[in-house]
Amino acid sequence: MGVVYFRCDGLSALQQSFSPFPLNIYAPSYDLLAAIHNARQIYPVEWITLHIKGHQDNEVSYDQLDRWGQMNVDAHALAKAMLSRGHGYVRHFLVPLEHWSVWYLGRKLSQLSKQIYYIIHSKTVLEYWTKKGKTVPEALDYINWDIIGQALQVLP
Repeated sequence: MGVVYFRCDGLSALQQSFSPFPLNIYAPSYDLLAAIHNARQIYPVEWITLHIKGHQDNEVSYDQLDRWGQMNVDAHALAKAMLSRGHGYVRHFLVPLEHWSVWYLGRKLSQLSKQIYYIIHSKTVLEYWTKKGKTVPEALDYINWDIIGQALQVLP
C-alpha cells in the first residue's frame, strides 16, 4: 500500500475533505473538496494529513521556512500568477476526480445553491428594491445576503 502526504493551509478544507461524513454541498470550494473526497474513495493508499500554516513568509524569511512552508509559499505564488493570466480567456476545465461542474458567464460556480439562486433571482430582487427606492443597481454586489437571510429567520 502506498502513502499520500496531503498538506493544506486551509484547516476547514482539510477537516472537511477527511471527515467521515458526507460533504456539505454549500461549502466554499466544494469542487476541490469533492475531488479530494473522491480520490480518498478511489485510491487504496494511506492518507497522512497535516495543516500547514499559511502566509508564513509574512513572519519569517523564505529561507527560514521548512520544506512544507516553502512549498506553500511557492503554491500561493503560482496560483496568483495563474489567476492574473486567467482573466483574459474563458476556462472550462474539470478538477481531476470532480464529477461535474457548472459554469456561468465564464466563471465556475462552486457554491451551487447560493449562486444559482442569485443568478435566477438577483435581477428581480434588484428591480423590486430599486422601484421601492431602497437601493441602486450598483449596490447589489455589496449587499450581504447571508446576513440579511439570517436576520429574517430570527424575526417573529
